[in-house]
Amino acid sequence: MPDRGRYLVLAISNQKLLRSVEEIKTADLLQIGPYFNTAADLLGNHQYQVLHEQIRGDRELSVTFE
Repeated sequence: MPDRGRYLVLAISNQKLLRSVEEIKTADLLQIGPYFNTAADLLGNHQYQVLHEQIRGDRELSVTFE
């Protein structure tokens, strides 16, 4: 990606699961829906985070799932 800009970042845990798929927020699906054909299927029952990030040069994103 370019070294500067605003990004919508979707992080999906490969280990942590949601207690219920009802925890998936409709607002999150509306945000990521334009980028994925089946956003709900992509998330499945895994914990996830939707982040709005401003990137300025080299930066490592660290996402922790509780």
